[in-house]
Amino acid sequence: MKRTSTLLLAGAAIVALAAGPMAVSATAGQVRATVTQWASTATATSQYGSVDWAARQATGAPNVSECADNGDAWASSSSTGYDKLTVGFSKAVVPSMVRIHVSYNPGQVTMVQVIDAAGTSTVIYRKAPRKITTCPYVMSIPVTGVTTPINRVRITVNQQKLRLGWTEIDAVQLVGQG
Repeated sequence: MKRTSTLLLAGAAIVALAAGPMAVSATAGQVRATVTQWASTATATSQYGSVDWAARQATGAPNVSECADNGDAWASSSSTGYDKLTVGFSKAVVPSMVRIHVSYNPGQVTMVQVIDAAGTSTVIYRKAPRKITTCPYVMSIPVTGVTTPINRVRITVNQQKLRLGWTEIDAVQLVGQG
């Protein structure tokens, strides 16, 4: 894991250290840290297995390198299901980006929400199911207008409409200020 810390002192000097997934900058007494982290917990409305294709397979860095049905990614119990995967992160941040690594049938992710510690959710992405031919696929969703730190992301998968088969999610990354 690579961490980059950048300090900007009085708007002049810049110091950078390679140490992990965090960039820290300070300007005129204000400290701002950009944190990039992978999901550390996961639950789902259903899962295909208790180990392979389980919700916890969506935690950590991506480990499925090809477009394929692979037990190292989360899959719902039914290939025609309407299900939700909720992932948690160790540090709450004001979000700027969510990246979802989809390793099979990516076009069926239809909604993404960020959730704060009080349980308040904000929709950051909503689209009808569609066929996406790029696979594996990284959904990069910019987050704007959310000023409360969040520590969870909920992903809705609608496999009922297109009936392409399972959508499988390999990993989820959260980027934000913390």
